[in-house]
Amino acid sequence: YLAEAIELDTGELEPGKPVELRFSAKLTDPSDGTTAQVGLQAQATLDAGMERVTLVKPAIDVDAAGKSIPAQSLQARFGAEELVVVLAEDTALQFRALQGQFSLPGLQAVAADATGSFTAGEARLSFGKSTELVLPTLQAKLSATGKGIPGDTVSVDIRSTAMAADIDKLWANIETLSADVNGLGAKMSLTAKGRVAGSGAQLNGTLRLDPLSPRSLLAALDEPAPETADPAALTRFGGNAEWSLGRDALDLTALEFELDQTRISGSAGLQGFDQPLARFDLALDAIDLDRYLAPEAADGAAGGGSGGDAAPTGDDIPVETLRELRLDGRLAIAQLVYAGAKLADVSATVRADGGRLRIDPLAARAYGGQFRGNIGVDATGPVARVSVEQQLDALAVGPALTELFDVKELTGALSGRIDLAGTGNTTDAIVKTLAGNVALSLADGAWLGTDLWHEIRTARARLKGEAPPPRPAAPQTPLEALELAGNIGEGVLRTEKLLAQVPFIRLSGTGSLALAGQALDYRLQAKVFETPTFEDGSTLKDLTGLTIPLTVKGPLDSPKVGVEIKQLATGIATEKLRERLLKKLGGDEPAPAEGAEAAPAAGEGEQAAPTEAPPKEEKPRDILKRGLRDLLKQP
Repeated sequence: YLAEAIELDTGELEPGKPVELRFSAKLTDPSDGTTAQVGLQAQATLDAGMERVTLVKPAIDVDAAGKSIPAQSLQARFGAEELVVVLAEDTALQFRALQGQFSLPGLQAVAADATGSFTAGEARLSFGKSTELVLPTLQAKLSATGKGIPGDTVSVDIRSTAMAADIDKLWANIETLSADVNGLGAKMSLTAKGRVAGSGAQLNGTLRLDPLSPRSLLAALDEPAPETADPAALTRFGGNAEWSLGRDALDLTALEFELDQTRISGSAGLQGFDQPLARFDLALDAIDLDRYLAPEAADGAAGGGSGGDAAPTGDDIPVETLRELRLDGRLAIAQLVYAGAKLADVSATVRADGGRLRIDPLAARAYGGQFRGNIGVDATGPVARVSVEQQLDALAVGPALTELFDVKELTGALSGRIDLAGTGNTTDAIVKTLAGNVALSLADGAWLGTDLWHEIRTARARLKGEAPPPRPAAPQTPLEALELAGNIGEGVLRTEKLLAQVPFIRLSGTGSLALAGQALDYRLQAKVFETPTFEDGSTLKDLTGLTIPLTVKGPLDSPKVGVEIKQLATGIATEKLRERLLKKLGGDEPAPAEGAEAAPAAGEGEQAAPTEAPPKEEKPRDILKRGLRDLLKQP
């Protein structure tokens, strides 16, 4: 260090006699240009051996600035009941009842102005091979105000034990520390050591946070607690980790924390404090995110919005927050509940910067199957654009529809691909603008609540004037296989291709599903490819080979199946006419040609050489009959 402009003013110096003392100097650290103006006033007494100076009620003023100061400047004033200066080989300052105040305007780490005060029963500052400060106990009060502070202001009471620092090496160590934030009583045990300032600043240590209530902490910071579906959410948080703090980075490693009933492990940190990049690699054992979402309003929409006749429904996309968000991390969750869906082995890589958020890849096991894909949100414009790409593999669609939409009418293993995109700042707006392609397949499924064959048999009985078959106790239509391909536009799924097979029938057709209202509107063709045989032993031979037009309309959970009676009657009549004409025209075997003679049977009379019958010219009537017979044989 360099000391300049030294001024020392005393009265007459005489051992054992008190004297007024004034001292001032400018101190400079040449390595980084940090300067400090130091001043001292006290009543001093020099002992007879010239080895100790005792200062009564000393007052020390410091005004410092430079690269080693984590703010624009540092102003401080220290005092004590007594300060003993030991003038031995290892010079030392021993304080009794030390106290002081300080201010740090323009604090760099959090964009705030900080002030504080402290008291210590004892303190020792020694100058030997290095400059060491020891504080057996310390009580301090800190406050900070600025835009980087939650609620714009925060006040913290700190108590610590066994605090030591090496000022030359800019090294510090703290064994225990407890903090009370705005009177909350948060307790944290902290150890710290390392370089505390300068270009190579690096502090590290361990911390333990005793469980506290995040709701109470937000209240203490004068911040509103979020409304959650579960009022018991955000009531417990605590854990331990190893930490390190550099000039522009804060990292937590070996992290083991608990949020309510969720265990969190891994690492997290901030890179840069001006525009921080949040980095994380976390693993969670189980979490129900639905507990932390806003509660549903009486009309089923997410609560928490403002009132008004035109209040939007759905969850708002926080576009302003996304534009400032910087993330780079990985997340693994063993068990996750979100929007009613139960997922397992969830893995996601999340990146966000400049208003663009992307989760890619996103994978999980769900309902006996798995899915993999990505989600993107572009909030660079006034309206957010959301894209979703998902590959599904053998998801049990029955439990999924039941839990997510309370739809219990469809079962089976669902596979396929979904590529969608929409725009809007609310989920309702995004659903209404969704556009993209869908290709799905369903295996070993069933359509519960509807018996397709019962509807067809009922329509046939009505046509023939017969009694309809009894309605089954548990109606269902087995779906041996189903393939669906189409596109989504303006919130409507339009199916360009639908193929399905149920017992004795192959279905094909087109239609639409309104996603918002979940309303079906499909027109299908049911091809009866083999003779239907039912559990009661009855058969419907007259339907074999027919194509029966069907309609499926209404809500997804209770659609109505319609059979086109007129076309069914036409098909049955056409089939009967075909059979009669075929029979009249000779059935499946052609009649022998007119005038042809039968060949003699073997062994009857003399063996005659075979002769070839002369060709006979066909009449127009014979040609017409043969052509009509062949035509009617075609399926």
